[in-house]
Amino acid sequence: MRCYSEGRRYFSRGFVLFVRAREKPELPFRLGMAVTRKTGSAVWRNRLKRLIRESFRLGQALVPGGCDYVVVPKRGLDPRAQTLNAVREDLMPLLAAVAASTRQNPEPV
Repeated sequence: MRCYSEGRRYFSRGFVLFVRAREKPELPFRLGMAVTRKTGSAVWRNRLKRLIRESFRLGQALVPGGCDYVVVPKRGLDPRAQTLNAVREDLMPLLAAVAASTRQNPEPV
């Protein structure tokens, strides 16, 4: 919950990314997701979560450590239309923006 209240927000076409720096920056990043029932059935919600996890795994070189990340799909996102490439194209610019801001401001947010 502190990620929502104390963290920074980054917006893309289909997702909102909440980022909060942890007290110990040498720790690896943690990923959380908030995919509600409004997104679709359990099958589609779980598929979307798998795609998000895989996007972070494939792009972990871009993901700064020492942060907590919470990914929230926007209401208009259709999980049936999402592919791994579409999710990566949506999330990778956000992660690049996070990396750029943590280089400029290394203190906890």
